[in-house]
Amino acid sequence: MLLLIKVSCVYCLEFGDRSFLIKVSFYFDIERQYESKSNFSTNRKVLASSNSDEKLHIYSFDNYSVTKSGIYYYRIKQVDRNGKFTYSRVISIKVEIQGELSLVVYPNPTDGILNIEIGMVEDSELEVRVFDEKGKNVFTNPFGGFRKAGTHKEMLNTKVLVPGQYNLQIKTSKGLINKRFTVIR
Repeated sequence: MLLLIKVSCVYCLEFGDRSFLIKVSFYFDIERQYESKSNFSTNRKVLASSNSDEKLHIYSFDNYSVTKSGIYYYRIKQVDRNGKFTYSRVISIKVEIQGELSLVVYPNPTDGILNIEIGMVEDSELEVRVFDEKGKNVFTNPFGGFRKAGTHKEMLNTKVLVPGQYNLQIKTSKGLINKRFTVIR
């Protein structure tokens, strides 16, 4: 599972038409809690960007340590250079791991390109279909075909789809998995 994290400049000074970043962030702890646990634990430590010309930094990391279905809660602990820290709001992500086939789609909703990650434990033929909210097949095998075991990253251009709800269906020799996604404009 891939998490994308956007951190905007919280500590900025506005001066006329220019803004200046006050460099106080040292690192971020990405903390995770599984639904049945009572405490958060640090999942990853990420050093803060030192580029003061940017107001928005995009951090990402692969979160392959998720091994069971359920609801995972995430928060970011921002640690400043002086040792003080603050927490972000908590977000929840429902993870469904079905057998030996996994599927992650993002961003959802999407207004352009839908990123798709397919996890397979053995080589298999991959059949891909996209259905609209009425059940009509609108795409068949946009990136289907034979795949080796592993994680495969694909992109689906949703600009040709009308806004609405869609169902992405992935079928391999190990099973079938579905994910809903929304197209917006």
